[in-house]
Amino acid sequence: MDIKEIFKDNGILKKKNKNYKKRVSQIKAAILLEKAIKDKNHFILEGPCGFGKSISYLIPSIKNLIETDYDGRIVLVTSNISLQEQLYNKDLPFVLDVFDELYPNKKVSNNIKPAVLKGIGNFLCMEKLEDEDFFAKQTLTNKNEMDRLWSYYQKTEDGDLTKSDFLLSNEMRKLTTVDSVECKSNFCPYKDKCFYTLHRKKAQQAKVVVTNYHMLFSCMNANSSVFNDASLIVFDEAHEAEDILREFNASQVSIGTVEYIEKKIKEIENKLGRKNEILGIENTEKLSNYAKEFFKGIEERYEKTIYLRAKIIDSQKDLPDSENLVFMLNDTIRRLKKAKLNIEQVLDIEGQNQNNDDVPKDDDGNEDFKSAIVVTKNLITTIENMVEMIHRVDDILQDKNIVIWVEIEKGVVVLGKKNIDVSQTFKRYFLEKEEDGVEKTCILTSATISVDGNFEYLKNNLGFNLIDKDKVVEFMGKSPFDLTNQELWYLPKDAVPGNDENFEVTMTNQIEKIIKATDGGVLCLFTSNRNLSICKRELLKKQIGHKIYAQGDMGRNKLTELFKEDYHSTLLATKSFFTGIDIPGQSLRCIVIDKLPFTSPGDPVNQKLKMRPNYFARFMLPQMIITLKQAVGRGVRSVDDKCVICILDERLSTATYKNKVLSSFKYKKTATRSLDRVKSFIENNK
Repeated sequence: MDIKEIFKDNGILKKKNKNYKKRVSQIKAAILLEKAIKDKNHFILEGPCGFGKSISYLIPSIKNLIETDYDGRIVLVTSNISLQEQLYNKDLPFVLDVFDELYPNKKVSNNIKPAVLKGIGNFLCMEKLEDEDFFAKQTLTNKNEMDRLWSYYQKTEDGDLTKSDFLLSNEMRKLTTVDSVECKSNFCPYKDKCFYTLHRKKAQQAKVVVTNYHMLFSCMNANSSVFNDASLIVFDEAHEAEDILREFNASQVSIGTVEYIEKKIKEIENKLGRKNEILGIENTEKLSNYAKEFFKGIEERYEKTIYLRAKIIDSQKDLPDSENLVFMLNDTIRRLKKAKLNIEQVLDIEGQNQNNDDVPKDDDGNEDFKSAIVVTKNLITTIENMVEMIHRVDDILQDKNIVIWVEIEKGVVVLGKKNIDVSQTFKRYFLEKEEDGVEKTCILTSATISVDGNFEYLKNNLGFNLIDKDKVVEFMGKSPFDLTNQELWYLPKDAVPGNDENFEVTMTNQIEKIIKATDGGVLCLFTSNRNLSICKRELLKKQIGHKIYAQGDMGRNKLTELFKEDYHSTLLATKSFFTGIDIPGQSLRCIVIDKLPFTSPGDPVNQKLKMRPNYFARFMLPQMIITLKQAVGRGVRSVDDKCVICILDERLSTATYKNKVLSSFKYKKTATRSLDRVKSFIENNK
């Protein structure tokens, strides 16, 4: 079966979806992608909104899987739940239905059996809910929530909280779910019917798995077998892969880490029935006091800096003396190792007794002791990591690709470290041949991964420029929309540069004028919480006659729903709304972006990158352009949409880099500095 036949006018796609329209650029991408898969090459695809990128990679990927008799597995990776659900509930069923008809003898759907792989925190923990003391934790405050949760638990087949019709509070989530550290795994009495274990097994058996970046990176980092036989990995929303991978490998310690250590020690002691035996009250107080002393020392040393931006740590001398704290942490490790050894000896003796016919059997075993071993082992790793971070800075910084910093985060002093460049990590995980010679094919796609007409920024940051260039195929798709006529770009006449000290004063006044000119229907996207708060306060104070919704007032989905329903409303949001928001139609008539969305120069990675040659052009500018393209992409979502694109930052017309910014939008832009022209554009398109 030829790809062109699948995509042709009045073909199988039209038969299955009456709204299907042939798109030449999409077909070209699918043809090239099929060849890349067969040649075991990687593929980078930019598919603008409306391009149909999901179908363009699913058709050739699954076609190849069928034609190779289901040899290998496909992993579809996304950055957010909405896209994950769209792929699993809409796009995949559609494509499988297509191939069921094209290959009737291949039993496509039965053989592929697609599955979703989610994180363990999305599933109810049976052991916690079946605990006889579960309802003893009920209070007047949480009674309704607990009753509702219990009702869901009684009827759910898979324990998946994302399928429930309610959101759990943080308190209730702690009572009913576990993380990977807390999970008892093979030591759990419910291991054979555990919701998450069954969920994971289903994913391992599927030929197509939909997951997220955190799950993928977690499994790769832990050398998990979950994705071992993946032959093809699709990285959707690929522009987010670098930051997620960097954050995934980051570490932080604070006074909260010590509080966590103390909490876990009490948990171990409770499991063993030996209160205050491991660390003791006196040593617990010492550990806590030394930790407070250390982090207070950081705050006092850098109080003029860290409340404004992160302070880079260049050597051990940049931190206060940590000898007392390190001594107590090492002593705690020693005590935990001793406790772990004692537990193992007890279990070993019990195991021998279980094999002795003359000794009464305990079929359940000592699950608390087994669980205590897991918790102890993980806790030792946590403490060893803290010792390294506070006491071995010079050793860590031998690796020039690591940055260490201190900052204030939610009022707490934090010591952190992370990788600056993740290209080698990505290359090792996905672009190199495995020990058995097997190669993975990677497809990276997004609506916004090119800068100035090329993919060099992405390729540099994810290691594609470290491999044979002939192994990488690139395709830049064309938008099916007439953006020259469907968009009107507007820069106010009185705009000031986004870095001007008077920017905040002019910003709200300009937004008020725009809301009145468009009669609402405005999505304001801010680069900081501060700017959002200022604008919200001033607009509410002025009572401009339009409903103002703001991020933080309620959940994201509810906010979007209310904005869609109220034709005259305005929605204020920050960077989390730059992606994943789809509002076609006249409810959204104008997007306002407060300023060019450069990342904070105070970010520790940016501070280190700033020391590199040509830092602004190589790092800051491309990153900003990709973020700007994401925000602008919220506007026109269908062939019938019309949208004003307003950027309040005068740098768009005066900066030396303005042409590079504008040329990254590959179409002729209709632009104005007249608010009257904006009014006419809106009026003519009602």
